[in-house]
Amino acid sequence: MTDKKNQPAEKTHLSWSWLRMALSLREKVKLGDKQVIFIWAVVVGALGALMALVFEMGVELVQDVLTGRTSYRQIQVFQEMAGQDPAWCIFVPAAGGLLAGLTLLFTHRFVPAKATEYMEAVALGNGYVPPKPSLLRSLSAVFSVGSGASIGREGPLVQAAAVAGSALGRFFHLSAPRLRLVVACAAASGMSSAFHTPLAGGLFVSEIVLGALTIDFLAPLLVASCAGHFTMGLFHEPAPIYQLQQEVSLAGNQHVLWCVLLGALASLVASFWLLILKKSRQYLNGKRQWLPVRLTAAGVLVGVIAIFYPEIVGNGKNIITSLINYEFDAARAAVLLFLKIFTVAIVFGVGTVGGALTPSLTIGSVCGFLFSAALTQLGVPGDHAIAYSLVGM
Repeated sequence: MTDKKNQPAEKTHLSWSWLRMALSLREKVKLGDKQVIFIWAVVVGALGALMALVFEMGVELVQDVLTGRTSYRQIQVFQEMAGQDPAWCIFVPAAGGLLAGLTLLFTHRFVPAKATEYMEAVALGNGYVPPKPSLLRSLSAVFSVGSGASIGREGPLVQAAAVAGSALGRFFHLSAPRLRLVVACAAASGMSSAFHTPLAGGLFVSEIVLGALTIDFLAPLLVASCAGHFTMGLFHEPAPIYQLQQEVSLAGNQHVLWCVLLGALASLVASFWLLILKKSRQYLNGKRQWLPVRLTAAGVLVGVIAIFYPEIVGNGKNIITSLINYEFDAARAAVLLFLKIFTVAIVFGVGTVGGALTPSLTIGSVCGFLFSAALTQLGVPGDHAIAYSLVGM
């Protein structure tokens, strides 16, 4: 039998052995500032992807509850409702608008802190993103997006990821420069998770948010973006959002010149589009107490149009997919372009929380498709509709 009096001495000796081993390992593996930030990038990248998954699950839950149809793509749901029960097609986005508006009204009245956009927190602030108003605004976006509002989901999704990164950094008392970079890493992971792009998420945040492509910023952002993509892959297959069925090419100097012209036209359309968004928010976003009414009215408008053109619901992904699969002609594309610009401007203008990036890609894609149709009418040979749609994006 072991002497009980010797047991405390044995435990103490064992503890000192583990401590010496830990100290020895620390001396051999020295982690500098650069190594530590990459560890943060991996952790925050995984956390940002998990927040993106929670956001997507919330959107699916809202859609399932309001429509009564599970495991359906949003465009399929509205196509079915438009054919079978048009009144329900109006009710769903209206109900989502009401819930989203009530959530925003609650936030404005009972949450004293103001929501700080992750771009501002990274580029101008100290990296702090207030959690309560930001998460409530993301919840409002879940109601809007899940009910078919004609707006993007990437903005509030990335904001939710940034909130998680900011909260984790503040918990460990990171300095302001380090906290800003951690929040940027979380945003890159959220962007990667939203678009299933393991590299473009980091490039977007580095160029658009930080305004720098130096290796000190870009490297951890790319690590976080890839960590987010890997984490998404653990739960489901993060397939490309837009999948082409055939090889696309624009061979010849003639097409290069046409692409230059399309780029110039697209820049003009983009400037006009940004002006529309600015003016719509200026004239339609009035007093806060009317937020539920405004968002409900916008939902009714989207529902009425969706009875005849279900493609206008959501962020526009289904329109791009239909274009690259040749599911409608130039005439319908032109009508959808007008309706998409109109509905997004209304939904965005009344104060709906959402992103404008994916709708912008949709507008660019349709413009490229119409540009290709015009070239065909002018006698330019070749099957170039898909290629110019991608160039337009």
